[in-house]
Amino acid sequence: MQFRFKNIIKQLTADKTNIIIVLSILGLVFALLLSSCASKVQSLQPKSTGYLVVPTATVPKTTAAPTTTMPDLSGVDWTALSRAKYGKCGEYHDLAIQAGWPESQWSTLSYVMYRESRCNTLAHNKFDANGGSRGLIQINGYWCKKSRYSANGWLQDKSILNTCDDLYQPLTNLRAGWAMWQYSQEHNRCGWRPWSTRCK
Repeated sequence: MQFRFKNIIKQLTADKTNIIIVLSILGLVFALLLSSCASKVQSLQPKSTGYLVVPTATVPKTTAAPTTTMPDLSGVDWTALSRAKYGKCGEYHDLAIQAGWPESQWSTLSYVMYRESRCNTLAHNKFDANGGSRGLIQINGYWCKKSRYSANGWLQDKSILNTCDDLYQPLTNLRAGWAMWQYSQEHNRCGWRPWSTRCK
């Protein structure tokens, strides 16, 4: 079949008029083929709605974190709450533990603190013969002044404070008291002796 087609082409090309006819026929055949292919391609395309269709991805809904407002705690009596939990001078419980006091001594410490200062960090007994007593557990000046036993003061030698007035700071007062308690426990077998309190 290919041979016959070639022969036909040879005969047609012999005349220029025939060439024009052949080219026109081939052009028509080519145009028909293109239109046929185009219609097939269009039939495969989705029908147009007249709008530009943009593929989109589904975005999951996000849930916003719930907003919380802090309760107004300005009217809370923290001292009363601490005392309800830890007893007298309970507001200084956690500070005492931080200063080194063991939980096992808290009940006696809170008793001494209340008896000596009524939980007042600025309490001062100027009538104490040993140089006045200061702070929560009323540590007297004997422990923070020069003496025949210490050129600077016993508490200064322990690097707990610089002057006796540092005893008005609750943490310093409780740290000083703990050091005194340990000293008295070691030498007198009763840590509470400096406060004239019996050991249990």
